[in-house]
Amino acid sequence: PSQVSSRPSAANAATPPTTAAELGRVAWGPVVAFALLGALIAVGAALADLSRSEPALGHLVVTSEEDPAADVLVEDGLDHPIDPVGRHDGAYFYAISRDLWDLDAAASHLDRSHYRMQRIFFPAVAHLLHPSPGPGLVWTMFALGAAAIAAGGVATGALSQSLRGPPWIGVAFGALPA
Repeated sequence: PSQVSSRPSAANAATPPTTAAELGRVAWGPVVAFALLGALIAVGAALADLSRSEPALGHLVVTSEEDPAADVLVEDGLDHPIDPVGRHDGAYFYAISRDLWDLDAAASHLDRSHYRMQRIFFPAVAHLLHPSPGPGLVWTMFALGAAAIAAGGVATGALSQSLRGPPWIGVAFGALPA
């Protein structure tokens, strides 16, 4: 009698799994560790780039004087919120997050309010984590971005593992430039 082996034959090794039963198990420890390493690399690169480019591009949340969000950034005492060449989307996310429960007030600080309000998930989560305006909200937004990078790394590593790949692929999600 012949025995059926659970190991794939050489002919089947190149074919990807097609059913849930054929997918591999995920070793969550290495997947999470590599995802956190990728997020740490991304955060380190972002902070290094911020320190290098701040004189030219401004701080984490910056805008120009004529921008509708400028008055709230100055009012809330953010670090160097006005820059002649600055105009990042972060100022609009900040304006929505600080006035989350009064969207009419938030809309008055946006350039294209209908468009900006369609992207409310990120500022809403930032507000729920830090409901007070000011520098703490800005750094909460930064930390939320870092957490999203880590989650993307976990998803990438888990997908790789479930398709019989290595868990270290998850580090690439955060470590590779966008």
